[in-house]
Amino acid sequence: MKKTIEIEMFGGLVTDVRNLPDGYKYSVNDLDDGENYNVPPTDPLHKTKSTKKLIGKIGVDAGMVWVGDPCYILPDDDSVEPEITWERLRSSMVNKSHASLNYQLGHEGVGVCVSSGHGDGEYSVYADIQDGIVHSVKVVFIGE
Repeated sequence: MKKTIEIEMFGGLVTDVRNLPDGYKYSVNDLDDGENYNVPPTDPLHKTKSTKKLIGKIGVDAGMVWVGDPCYILPDDDSVEPEITWERLRSSMVNKSHASLNYQLGHEGVGVCVSSGHGDGEYSVYADIQDGIVHSVKVVFIGE
């Protein structure tokens, strides 16, 4: 008889059981709705295909790159003031190589700004893609 490992979750979805031991039956208990899901050891989640590939290039004319949700700098509605303005981005980077920007209410997370190494230019963007899902992105400012 196989043992069962129970995984409890509250909100969201359990998608990564790769680090659990092989040969077990996995039972996921969703605390939100009380549903139970069985994940067999032969589930594709155990066989992750990882690919690192060039996904494009970015042009830089400001000597810096911003990473964050575009809706905070490009709101749909003209009556909504953007969380991030050009002046705020520029001033956050004075004499710095990176800066984390806060929301207008003061908490962190609206975005991150980094200098682009040697300034203006065109830089390669690579992604680590696992099972068709982007896990991370890397911008190379200075050749490796």
